[in-house]
Amino acid sequence: MQSTRRKLRLTVLLCGALAAARLGTAAGAEPAPAKAGHSAILPQGIVLRPRDGDTRFVLEPGGPFAALIFRDDTHVDHIGLVYVAAMQAERDSAWTADDRFWQEPLWSADVNALVWSPDGGALYVSTGDRGSGGVFRLDLRSRRSSRLWPSDLTSPAEQGQGRSCEIMHADPERRVLSVRYQAAAERAPIEVDVRME
Repeated sequence: MQSTRRKLRLTVLLCGALAAARLGTAAGAEPAPAKAGHSAILPQGIVLRPRDGDTRFVLEPGGPFAALIFRDDTHVDHIGLVYVAAMQAERDSAWTADDRFWQEPLWSADVNALVWSPDGGALYVSTGDRGSGGVFRLDLRSRRSSRLWPSDLTSPAEQGQGRSCEIMHADPERRVLSVRYQAAAERAPIEVDVRME
């Protein structure tokens, strides 16, 4: 019963986001704060932090995508990507009319910040210690993700259990994300600059 209610709520939210995307794109609407169950457009380069318990869509500025933010029963914020605009054909890049939702365990759990890329086409997300504890670039058209931090070049000590990353600031001109990184609970966090590749 609870699962059916949750699916119905997500369907209602998706319909609302589709309508908002069409209206916002047609009218050139200004970004507005999103209330639970609503959608908003977040400008490129602005860091968004999920609010506890909010379920909402954050529309890509000028693009066909939206990030769906929702919370599960374990009190962890998750995201999924949705192709919300009308498709002009059965397929658009890696998306089809019957396959409009994208989510992968590596980057979707315990999301604490997201940033649309300055030039569109990508979303940057950071995850905490109840997720994979990293910073990821999600290429929206190809539906491919890549871990930006910690990377293969990071020392094994910095890739320990319990690590947490959080995007604190984005500098679209320099194409840099300022990230607060905590390798493990007993170690002090460090600040690192991560390139928006």
